[in-house]
Order: sequence, then C-alpha cells, then structure tokens
Amino acid sequence: NNILSGTLTFVKNIGGNWIFKAMEKLEKRYAVMRWGGKTLDGVAEYEHIAAAFGEHITTANMWRSFSQKWKSRSGGPISRWNLFRTMPGFDQKVQGTKFESPVNAFSAEGFGANKNSVLGKVLDVSGTILTMDRIPYKFLQNTDNYFKNAAYQSELYARAFRETVKQVKMGLPQDKAADYLAALVTNPPKAFTEAAYETALRRSFQTPLSKRNDVLGDVTSAIQDIKQSKGFNPLSIFSNQYFTFLRTPTNIAGVALERMPFLGANRILRSYRKQLAAGGAEAELAKAKAAMGWAFMMTFVPLGYFGVFHGSDPDVRGRKKYQLRKSDNRQPKSFRFKNILPEGVAEITGLQGSKLQLSLNGFEPAVLLASTAADLGHLIAQMQDDWSGWKKSAPLFYDMFTAYAVAFGDNVLNSTFMNGAGRLVDLISHTKMASNKSEV
Repeated sequence: NNILSGTLTFVKNIGGNWIFKAMEKLEKRYAVMRWGGKTLDGVAEYEHIAAAFGEHITTANMWRSFSQKWKSRSGGPISRWNLFRTMPGFDQKVQGTKFESPVNAFSAEGFGANKNSVLGKVLDVSGTILTMDRIPYKFLQNTDNYFKNAAYQSELYARAFRETVKQVKMGLPQDKAADYLAALVTNPPKAFTEAAYETALRRSFQTPLSKRNDVLGDVTSAIQDIKQSKGFNPLSIFSNQYFTFLRTPTNIAGVALERMPFLGANRILRSYRKQLAAGGAEAELAKAKAAMGWAFMMTFVPLGYFGVFHGSDPDVRGRKKYQLRKSDNRQPKSFRFKNILPEGVAEITGLQGSKLQLSLNGFEPAVLLASTAADLGHLIAQMQDDWSGWKKSAPLFYDMFTAYAVAFGDNVLNSTFMNGAGRLVDLISHTKMASNKSEV
C-alpha cells in the first residue's frame, strides 16, 4: 500500500499498460498485413479491426456502467476521503490481482484475532490507517480490471472473426456468417475463453508464475516457494521490503524478452518457441512480436549511439564508479539533451546545468526494450572508438557482448518494477564501500 500510495505509481501503471496495449494492437495489425488470409489456419484479413471493435464495445459498456453507478452512489456528505471510499469502479470479469498478499492481511482476521476483542479492534483500526483504508489497492484493481476486461473481449472477437472467415472459406454461406459469428461471441467455445483469459492476464502482467512455462517462471516460482515456506516465514518482513512483488516484474521481463531478437533472446523462452512451433495464427503473432523488437532496435540503437537516450550507462557501471553515477544524477532510462532554457527560467525552475534529462522509467515493458536497445547503440559507439582492425577485433566483440548481457540485467534492476531489488543492491553497494558499516 505504501508503494501504491504515490500518484506517479498509478500514472506509470496506467501508462505502461496503455503503451503495451498499443504494442499488441500494432503487432496484430502487422501480422494481418503480412500474413492475413494467406493460410486457412493463419490470422484472418481484417482481424485487427474485429479485435478493436470488441475492445470498443467493452470499453463503452464499462464507462456506461461507471456513469450509472456514479449517479446512484450514496455515502453521506462528499468529502475528499469519502469520495475515494465510495467511488465506483470497474467490475472484474477476469479473476486476478497484482497483490501477492491478502488484501486484509493487516486486520484482526489476518492475524487470526477475534474482531470483537480489544486486540481485534486495535488491529482493524491500525490496518485501516496504515493501508489508507486499502484505497490504493482499490485504485490498482480497478485500473487492471479496465485493461483485463477490454483485452478479454477483444481476443474473443478476434478469434470468433478468424474462425468465421475460416468457415466461410470452407463453404459456410455468407448470409449465415453473421449469425455464426454472433453465436461464437455470445457462447464461445472453451478454447476461445481460455485464450482470452490468458490474454487478459498477460495484458495486466498477472500470468501465474507456474503457468509461464519458461525459465523466468521456473526461477521466480522457486523464489516464491522459498519466500512462503515456514522456515523462511520469520524473515518475511525483511524479504517483503525488497521483493514486494514477484509475479508482475517477472511477467514484464518476459514480455520484453519475447520481443528482444538480438542474440536470439526471445528463443530462450520455451513458451515463445512453442508458439513458433504451433504454426498458423499463433506462430504468425509470435513473429510479429519479434518484428516489434526489431522496430525498437531500429529506433533506439541510433539514439543510444549518438548519446540521446540512455538505459543503464554501461560506461559508469560497477562498484568503483557507483558514486559517480549518483553524483552526476544520471537517471536511468532517460533522454539527455542540451539545456536550452534561458538563464532566468532555469534559475526559477531549478533546471540548471549543461544538460536536461527526461526519465521515462516506469513505463514498462516498452521502456525496458528501448533502454536495452539504446545501451547496445552506446556499446557499438564505444567499440568503434576502440577499433583497430579485424585482426584485433575478437576481444572487442567479446567485451561488447558481455557488456550487453550485463546491461540487460542492469536495465531490469534499475526499473521501477524492480525497485525493491534495486534498493537491496544499493544497500549491498553502500555496505561494501562504507568505512563505518553500522551507519549503513
């Protein structure tokens, strides 16, 4: 709740989801333009329009429902706090939440106390105060419901349209196609609902770790098991400070890896290889993800090469240079450009210095893709500066690829969604460098 209480947290959560939604819609459009209608089991021509129409219908219905609830809301005099408490939200059609602890953990029920006892009442009141009446959780849940519901219905419409076009090509009369499509939307088969459910969870980064079916899910699921084990339970207060969320960051990193074609990063995911092996529409949409990754490369590698956009700052990485980055206030995942503000404006706003920077950290997974590509461009520039001919190129290539691998890890670590792990590394770094360990 402390993390979620910041307004900027919600801005970045909504912005990241919105950008990711746009990325998936562009990928579907690319797949339709490239392969639409060429094979019987592939994506259908105009399928992206069907998906957009399904999302539009759901979005319109959600806002209509919100408006009706707002008009009929009650709850006494409208104060700012009462407004937050009674504000209606979007109903959850797809179960799931980013919260990995029970919402009522800080309550009499959560501690197993009698809620009518003195201790129970103290716990309930304390929990209400310290979690801000769980209003941050409600805001997060309503935002996720909005994106999940839209993604669910969009996928249903897309698959129903794809199947209808397939049946028409196989002999279904066109005058019966509309009824056939409507029947699939209103009474979808199990395969459609399961695929739509997976899409909705993916859109909000809530895919269970055990169902990721890749190395990321295997590793983090094992960490989650350790974290929840009885032997580790006394240390949970410490571990939760640094690893508040595990499922969300894992899914964000997975989304980025699926779209990272350089060095075949997407091929290390079993789920991605399975999509390619499936053929048909599934394989075509998987290839569209790789195309999106190349689009990020083509855009941000040049920006990194010319020093316009920065991800992890490979040239100031490492414990010895750690304080250099702190003292220069080099924000990760940021545009850096010459300060063109007049002296008076710079003094009033405090935006002084030779350069300005605009940090985009938090708008994941798009910014994770952008920053990793930018770091690659920066490393290519460094390699060019050190170039002395092909005979001596092997060490340079080795250094570049090694630095690129480390840059990916650094970009994951300095992301907002890995804030806890980043703070843990800060703690370790400061401890190593401090002359007085007790101060740290």
